[in-house]
Amino acid sequence: MVRHAIIMWYKMEVRMKNVSIIIGILLLFSSCLKKIDEVETANTNIFDPEYAGDQWWVYDDVYIYTNSNNDQKVRFLYSIPENKAPDLKPTHIDVSISVNGATPVFTQADITKDGNFEGELEINPSGVTNYCLEIGVYVVEEDLTINSFTECKSL
Repeated sequence: MVRHAIIMWYKMEVRMKNVSIIIGILLLFSSCLKKIDEVETANTNIFDPEYAGDQWWVYDDVYIYTNSNNDQKVRFLYSIPENKAPDLKPTHIDVSISVNGATPVFTQADITKDGNFEGELEINPSGVTNYCLEIGVYVVEEDLTINSFTECKSL
């Protein structure tokens, strides 16, 4: 009788090990499948160096104005629509902006109450009436600009 109980216990232990192994394998594969789904959509995030979407920022306006020191300035307004920003909303997005091919300026677009991001840049007038902005996401930690797009507007 004791021998029979030992054999039954051994068979049950072997089955439990097999079931545990099968459950572990299923969990492992289901975890891998989730990662595959994320990889397929990763190139739609503007923070991904492999971004494959269209222009993610909007060139809202360019105009000349006189500031409080009576100096003329050219002001550029740009925005990043909520649907182009990542789902997890930061308080700002660091950007690199080059005007007409000049040395880039590093600044940020701040989040608004409606979930969009807005930014502006001011420069001294250079006598031209057409201004091309090249804006890219600036990755501060890597000192790298990614996903740049250029758009031009006239005063």
